[in-house]
Amino acid sequence: EQGKSFLLKTAPKLQTLFTNHPDIFKIYTPEALSKPLNPFASLASGIISQQVSGAAARSIKKKFLLLYGIDLDAKASPEAPAADKTDIKEHPSRYLFPTPTQVLATPLDRLRSAGLSARKAEYLHSLSTHFLSSPHLLSTTFFLTASNAEIIKELTQVRGIGEWSVEMFLLFELRRFDVFSMGDLGVQRGCAAWEGVKKGSGAKGKWKFMTEKEMRECGERFQPWASLWCLCAWRIGDTGVGSLEG
Repeated sequence: EQGKSFLLKTAPKLQTLFTNHPDIFKIYTPEALSKPLNPFASLASGIISQQVSGAAARSIKKKFLLLYGIDLDAKASPEAPAADKTDIKEHPSRYLFPTPTQVLATPLDRLRSAGLSARKAEYLHSLSTHFLSSPHLLSTTFFLTASNAEIIKELTQVRGIGEWSVEMFLLFELRRFDVFSMGDLGVQRGCAAWEGVKKGSGAKGKWKFMTEKEMRECGERFQPWASLWCLCAWRIGDTGVGSLEG
């Protein structure tokens, strides 16, 4: 509510958006914020989902988990940590997911049998190696205490994980409030629509709608609640965010 109030004070016209989309900040409900973190599962799932449709990503992930005896259609494993069974069913990767050791021990060709490309299989090995060689990543302490910049620097060392991927991780897995993904095309589109800027007006390169300076200024206007503004920008730009919610 504090963040929502800040956005309304900064941009009162957002009230219409909030009225039409009352669940726009559902990733920040008390229930969502209380969910256990699984950084490895989130990042691995992100790699699996790269450059494929949501339906294809779900199919590949299901086959990937079956490699480790995890059947999403079956009941929660009795070995799973004690948790709400409904949540386990809705967000199984937070509880039921192979460890970095298990993934690294899986031959690349076996990973590919789940529908992964050769490159994505290599990326999963790279992610597993990075976690195992960096003990501080194996607990949630680092992810809960490090700054956004520190986490971006740490995780972009992994093959297949760029700055945008880490920003989505910060926003949707760590539920941070101050993430502004100004290179995201949907955020750019939403910011431009909000500002009334036509595509290509002074923009160039990856800045399809507004200039880098304009995007930076747009994000700074909504700090320290820029993550909430990203969710608004996606809605304003008519970009679906369901596939990013884990």
